[in-house]
Formats: sequence, C-alpha cells, structure tokens
Amino acid sequence: VIPTKSGPLQIIALPWIRRGGVLQQEEHQGVTIDDLAKYIEQELTDRIQTEVSKLNATIPSVLAAHVTVAGAITSSEQSMMLGRDYILQRSNIASPSIDYIGLGHIHRHQILNEHPPVVYPGSLERVDFSEENDTKGFCMVNIDPELPQGSRTEWAFIPVTSRRFVSITSTVSSDSLDPTEQVLEQIANEHISDSVVRVNITIPEPLAPSLNELKIR
Repeated sequence: VIPTKSGPLQIIALPWIRRGGVLQQEEHQGVTIDDLAKYIEQELTDRIQTEVSKLNATIPSVLAAHVTVAGAITSSEQSMMLGRDYILQRSNIASPSIDYIGLGHIHRHQILNEHPPVVYPGSLERVDFSEENDTKGFCMVNIDPELPQGSRTEWAFIPVTSRRFVSITSTVSSDSLDPTEQVLEQIANEHISDSVVRVNITIPEPLAPSLNELKIR
C-alpha cells in the first residue's frame, strides 16, 4: 500500500522473471525450456491470485507487471506466442478486483482488455526500425475510490514526440555519372534532423565500386 496525496493506493508489483535464475535452483536443473515456462506461468498465476485475495476493495488497486500476456502483438506484427518466453493468460491477470493492469515488456501500445483495463502503454522511445511507425506515449490513469469497483477507472493514452526512425530507399540509375551524389540528393529530400536513419541503396553492380559509403554516412 502506497500513501499518496490523494489517498492510499494498492500496488501488486510483478517484475520480469529471468529463467536463468530459476534454472539455478536445484529442483529445476535439467528441465526442458517448455517445462520451465509452464512452471513459471503457473507459479506467477498462483502468486497473483494470492495477492489479489489480500486486496482491500475500498482502496484503488493496480497490477504493475513486466510480463508477456497472451494475445499481445509486437511492433513487427508478430504474436508473442511465437517465442519461448513464458506467457501469462489474460484471464489470469484481468481480475475484477484490480482497477488497472499496467504492463511492460512489449514496446507497442495496445489494449488487451477493457474491464478491467489491461494495457501496454508501450515504450516512450523507439529502439529499432520495427517501431518506426509506432505512436509512442504513456497512459494517464484516474481511479475514483468513491465509485463502485469495476467502474471507477478512467484512462487515456497520451502521445509524446519521440525520436524518429527514418528509412530511406535510394535507387541509383544505370546511367548515373556520380552514384554517391545521386544518393545524397535522395537523402536531402527527407527530413532526417535528430533522427536515426537507415539508407537502403539499390545500385547496378558495375557502379558499386564508385559509391562513397563514408561520404553517405
């Protein structure tokens, strides 16, 4: 329970569980990755349910969890089910006794459940080009303890101006007299100030030796 200027707030805090740390325990040595994932999933589900049972329904409550939840999508449009990370089921964390479930680990903003809200706010900054077109931001959450549980949470996604990632596609023509200059002209047509930039260059093989990569960089 955290005291705030607006009253107490209950927080169930779940950090990312590293598999290596679990494997160091004697009873888990030699188990398969799949069996280990199933163990972690069940252990965390049980522990969350134990903590939920201790909540005071009159005090606003939040689950802050650094986890992968089934159904979440990465910025590259891949389902997290494709990986080998342990995955918690949405139904096991979306308890009606919790006013807001704020998630970390996946950088793409997404809503997995409405009532109660199960939300990945996403990262504030882009970390690679798979996030080039993502809108970045944070979530502002208001919980009114005077309202009945299940209807006392309002939240909104607030976009921020984050560092841009820019992909530039440059094609050098076969009759180009100066391939480097042609690429530089194409780069100059883009707004790249304060951005992370990658340039994909297509060039006829005979002209490749005349391309000055250092000048382009």
